[in-house]
Amino acid sequence: MAIGDCNHPAITDPRPQTAFAVDDTGPVGAYTSRVHILCESGRRPPGDRHGRRHPSVVAMDAAGGVGPPLPIVRRRGLTFGTGRALPQPMQLDAFAVTATGRRAHNEDAVCARPDLGLFVVADGMGGYEGGEIASQVAVATIEELVARTADDRDVTWPYRVDLNLDPIANEVVVATRLAADRIEARRVGPLAQMGSTVAVIRIDDRRGLVAIGHVGDSRVYRLRAGELAQLTIDHSLWAQLEAAGAAPVLRDDFPYKHVVTRALGTPTSEAEVRLEVVRAGDVFLLCSDGLSEVLTDATIAAHLATPPASAAQTLVTAAYAAGSRDNISAVVVRVGA
Repeated sequence: MAIGDCNHPAITDPRPQTAFAVDDTGPVGAYTSRVHILCESGRRPPGDRHGRRHPSVVAMDAAGGVGPPLPIVRRRGLTFGTGRALPQPMQLDAFAVTATGRRAHNEDAVCARPDLGLFVVADGMGGYEGGEIASQVAVATIEELVARTADDRDVTWPYRVDLNLDPIANEVVVATRLAADRIEARRVGPLAQMGSTVAVIRIDDRRGLVAIGHVGDSRVYRLRAGELAQLTIDHSLWAQLEAAGAAPVLRDDFPYKHVVTRALGTPTSEAEVRLEVVRAGDVFLLCSDGLSEVLTDATIAAHLATPPASAAQTLVTAAYAAGSRDNISAVVVRVGA
């Protein structure tokens, strides 16, 4: 699988995991982007299946938690090639953080690939081993399909497309469906209950569009001109009851508030996808429910008004300080001119 600049939880897999490589080759193309990944101790995100190196900046949190990050070596304005580049490139400044928080293990996984216009957060479920594997499979599969599509003009998608959808929306649908099928194929024995939520954005720099997809209660937000919008609606029992006007009590008092109604790897795994216009200055946040569960919209908006590196780290720290008892992940993407 092509892994690239993505961070996946360690899994019980006998195959060796390779570490990130920092690109030091300088400008090689016309697409400008910046990506920073903040991982935890014990995480070694692999390089891609062809041995190619993608620009990345990695900081390891040796404490294994939300604590202060180690110093980060930054390389600003990295440029590298992509088949979708514009003469006047769209700059994507991204920063991804995932933290174990108060849990014993991290079942979240994140991906930040500005060169592909792809950003993903997945939140695994089904126990320690199953949750970690499910989120890793989800992120790796989505990235693999999008990378193959960008690299190979003769690529064949494994499912029919919906002619009523935009190409990048179809790409998200196909990628998430493939991830769901791969997770389902591994749901045997101790992994029989595993699954994963996912939130995905796929930005098309040529046309200034973004496809937003999600399954479950991982979310996508957008800050535009100071106003925060939640671009996804949770696939959860509470959200369904609330939408129907049938919510019996306040959410905090609802005993089934964490029940999700869609998850990759289960019979109900269809992604919900929408298409939006991208504007310079837009800031996107993809996050797991360990963050959205405990932070208000006003708090999220305030953090997103800062640069992506600061926003992602302080959002995770704020969620931990607010008492989050789950893994906490955030991917922040700022769109430049």
